Amino acid sequence: MAMIMIRLILIHLMWISVSAVNFGQNSIRDSLTVLFNNQLVAFPQEKLYLHTDKPYYMSGERIWFRAHLVGAASHVPAITSKYVYVELINPIDAIVTRVKILEDGGAYHGHLLIPDTIPEGDYTIRAYTTFMRSQDENYFFTKIIHI
Repeated sequence: MAMIMIRLILIHLMWISVSAVNFGQNSIRDSLTVLFNNQLVAFPQEKLYLHTDKPYYMSGERIWFRAHLVGAASHVPAITSKYVYVELINPIDAIVTRVKILEDGGAYHGHLLIPDTIPEGDYTIRAYTTFMRSQDENYFFTKIIHI
């Protein structure tokens, strides 16, 4: 009988311990969520995605694109930036051409003209907003294309 009582007391103590740990984790999780949301409100981030009409091009062609700008946390269209900058960068990290595109109907669309004189190789398309430039370049959209 005494052994059963000891087991019941131990089981009850373990249940109380597990409940206290879970309550503490929920409290910590909730406070971290609040802090994260406050950070996003104070310092919103943008996310940019660019679609191109094809994966490879020839010199003298146009790279047609459409860009979508959203909030990084919500993926809801962002209205913070008015312009998107799109650049074509050669294999030695020099900008070949750049365009500045104004938002039109919730998206950005335009083209980059590939000069006739550039050599064949893998080039990078980079897209960003002015707001994104104040952050690290890792936030920029990049895509490799072959010319």
